[in-house]
Amino acid sequence: MNILTPRQETELRLALLDYLHTHNLPQTAELFAQEAAIQDFVNDGKQRYSGLLEKKWGSLVRLQKKIMDQEETISALRAELQSHPRLNRAVANGLPEAPALHTLSGHRGPITSLSLHPTTTLLATSSEDTTIKLWDYETGEFERTLKGHTKPVTSVAFSPDGVNLASCSNDVTVKVWDLEGRCLRTMYGHDDSVSWCGWAGAFVVSAGRDGTLRVWDEKGVCVKTVLTHQDWVRCGSVDAEGRWLLTGGTDKSLRVWDVTNGDCRAEMRGHEHYVECVTFVPRGMEDSIRALTGAARPKMDDAADQSLPPQYAISGSRDRTIKIFDTTTQQCVYTLEGHDNWVRSLATISSGKSRYLISVGDDKQMKVWDLSTGKCAKQFKAADHFVNSVAVGKGVVVTGDTEEAARVWAVK
Repeated sequence: MNILTPRQETELRLALLDYLHTHNLPQTAELFAQEAAIQDFVNDGKQRYSGLLEKKWGSLVRLQKKIMDQEETISALRAELQSHPRLNRAVANGLPEAPALHTLSGHRGPITSLSLHPTTTLLATSSEDTTIKLWDYETGEFERTLKGHTKPVTSVAFSPDGVNLASCSNDVTVKVWDLEGRCLRTMYGHDDSVSWCGWAGAFVVSAGRDGTLRVWDEKGVCVKTVLTHQDWVRCGSVDAEGRWLLTGGTDKSLRVWDVTNGDCRAEMRGHEHYVECVTFVPRGMEDSIRALTGAARPKMDDAADQSLPPQYAISGSRDRTIKIFDTTTQQCVYTLEGHDNWVRSLATISSGKSRYLISVGDDKQMKVWDLSTGKCAKQFKAADHFVNSVAVGKGVVVTGDTEEAARVWAVK
């Protein structure tokens, strides 16, 4: 198949004929001219095709050398990317290590919660100083302060698409912000302090001291109110699909809710004191819990059924324990013991094929638990005072404490 246009083909033949004449090959040139049916050739060295073949060949050699040089540069950059400690953290797949990479200071009160942006290195922190601050957790640089609440901000959460940030406060309001720091809407409806907020798809969900769970639409209208626990709802967590909500409260129970209709699908008890933090076990980590408890793997259809909540939920309590519950049987299947004070926050993390749970609390420790064995695989001091929150990001773990600082820990 000829890839040249008729004009390019003619130009190439003339250039070949010129090359043969220039290099004293008259017989070959005459034979080539006859076979190629060339009649308009002028051998005066002044034509467009004169010396063209040598020029093209020289350009090809230079281009080939340039390609080889670029390939060497790319190989060197790849090696640098793989070995550079800071860049390597972005793709690291391991466990957090001390000391902290960055200590983010600026709040004038204890940090109450953290949220990490789903796609960038943006971190949001909320504080008892009534403000929210945004940071770049990779560089440790402060971005901006969001002001609008009039009492301690208790919880913050980025939307799944990363466009907005939700917050709630003891001033009984829930707010939605853009990332430039503008408050887009304020939602009123709770009768007491709002303890937790999150996102279920495009809907904001909130829970608080008035014992209710509320769902807010994109216009800030409360579309659903559910009387949840018998007392203060202290914490919550939404599953990855945005369908199921897990709450914990002063009544020492955990409950699983269907966000679509407000139905309570499970109620689990076992703690001897208030439940301070809860999280679902991601569906991809459930096999580790089954290995820990000896439970059988469900049928393939059941495992993939999104109409069922995640099978396992984890809670931390003021009774200093962490409990793993089966949401299907509503029973506690395992208890992790090791903290010497209240357990304040939980987060899951993967390292290779292993699955871990990170916990922090008032004993100042960060503990990393192997979910397949129930053993504490690692621990270190995360602050000089109470650690209130923990979150997992791209190559980092971030904690917030009552020393008014957020700390970024490298995952290696």
